[in-house]
Parts: sequence; structure tokens; C-alpha cells
Amino acid sequence: MTSENSIVITRVFAASAERIFAAWTEPDLLKQWMGPGEVTVSIAEVDLTVGGSYTLVINDPKGATHIPSGTYEEIVPNEKFAFSWSWAGSDEVTQVPIELRKIDYNETELTLTHTGFAEAGVRYHHEEGWSGCLAKLPAVL
Repeated sequence: MTSENSIVITRVFAASAERIFAAWTEPDLLKQWMGPGEVTVSIAEVDLTVGGSYTLVINDPKGATHIPSGTYEEIVPNEKFAFSWSWAGSDEVTQVPIELRKIDYNETELTLTHTGFAEAGVRYHHEEGWSGCLAKLPAVL
């Protein structure tokens, strides 16, 4: 379900909720999958506490650097977490809650919601980006 100012993406992964949570919250794992296609993450800083911050340094194949950062707003290990999302140089701050639902021991449903977009075009680019990131996630699970 996607609207003009939000994205909802649901995927099922052959991995435990614990492993998926770690992939989202441990810097060394984040760097292995965050970024669609050939995009890479050279720096991932994570202070995994409510009110703690994260910063990613993302590099695209054309040599451009993009830096999203935000604050963790909710953390329930292996179940759900939420954070704000803002690109360096932008005043727009959006929200990203993630929910993990155990289907069985080694299968988990992940639901990513990203809300607060001011424009449909911006939402579209984030939807493409998140879909590309999630396509790379199984490689580290």
C-alpha cells in the first residue's frame, strides 16, 4: 500500500527476526546491504538507543556521496524499531517504522513504512531505493 506521502513494503525473509534486526542495526552488516543496486555504504554509525542517532555515508557508482541520518524513536529488539530519516542538506524529515513478525523459527515478515513525503516524486525515489536495498538484504542473512 502506497499513497502520495507514504510507502509500505512487506517482504518475507528466510531468516530469524534476530538476524534481520541485527542486519538493520549493526554497522558492519548495514554496510553490506544498505543501498540499491551498485550503491555502497562506506560509513555506518549507529547509536542504538531511543534518542540515539545513526548516520550513513552512501556512495553511488557515479561518485556522488549521499548522507542520510536520523534518530531512533522506538526500539523493541527483534520486533520493531522506528527512526527519523533526513538527507544532509535537506530540511525534510520523514519517519521509518519497521516491524518484524516471526512466521516460524527461520522465516520472518518485515514491513517497512516510510511516511511524511512532501512530494510524490520524492516518495517514488525512496520506494525504488528501499526495494533495491531489500533485494540485497538476503545476502547478509
